[in-house]
Amino acid sequence: MIMKSSFVKFNGSLIGGGNSIHTVFRRVFDLDEAADCSCFIYTPGYFKLYINGFMVAFGSGNICCDISDYIMPGENTAALHLQKNIPDDGFCLEIVSGGKSILKSDQSFLFADHEGYSITSTDGKEFAESYDSNAPQIGFELCFFDDTGWQHAEIKGLPYTVGEFTESKLPSPVKPRKVGKQKNGSELDFGSLKHGFLYVPAKGNKGDIIKISCIAEGNHKSLPEVWTLSGGDDEFCLFTEKSVRCVLLEYGSSVTVDTEYVRLLVTDQARS
Repeated sequence: MIMKSSFVKFNGSLIGGGNSIHTVFRRVFDLDEAADCSCFIYTPGYFKLYINGFMVAFGSGNICCDISDYIMPGENTAALHLQKNIPDDGFCLEIVSGGKSILKSDQSFLFADHEGYSITSTDGKEFAESYDSNAPQIGFELCFFDDTGWQHAEIKGLPYTVGEFTESKLPSPVKPRKVGKQKNGSELDFGSLKHGFLYVPAKGNKGDIIKISCIAEGNHKSLPEVWTLSGGDDEFCLFTEKSVRCVLLEYGSSVTVDTEYVRLLVTDQARS
């Protein structure tokens, strides 16, 4: 159960680090026994939080979530992917169990810039990013990930007193209603306008490219996201939510996209 009303101040610090728009953080912590646990987060940026490899929350501002189902006795891993608005953006995080703080944001968190993300194009109204499945930070959220060489987080500010929290709800996976083959790829129709994270599994040669364009209402096509494959079984998931009705995937003959497993992870936390 999330005790939002009883949480008014973070015991930890506002932490950050890195020079990239996308920075990832990790912290391994121990828990004597499994118990009801809630997590509270504040950031002016946009984040995704993972506990033991599972995404448990996303958003911006004051966010809380119940992580009881993802915590286990013994060693646990909290991992956070932060997309910054400005280089000095950071976050406060606290995990509470039984009214006691069991993890707080401080310099014991480790961080690295995520080399898999870079801005590829912009038209002044929106921007598109490239995603490289060869980046060494791929899988940073997993318990067994090797974070050797990562740096300790930097203190960006004192503990924050915060206002009302919004409870983060996990997205619901939706399959495309129609899948059509194109000369150089696939078109996926979700039937109506939805908002969420696009998930695509694919396999190809190392360095192969997939261009991903989202279409909302009408014929407006977003600037394409460019995905570079690693040569193994790769997965792409949009970092931030987008409004989507159809998706165009453009790729060459050496690439296989398993459209049976393409999903739009639909959220109710709309962000324009």
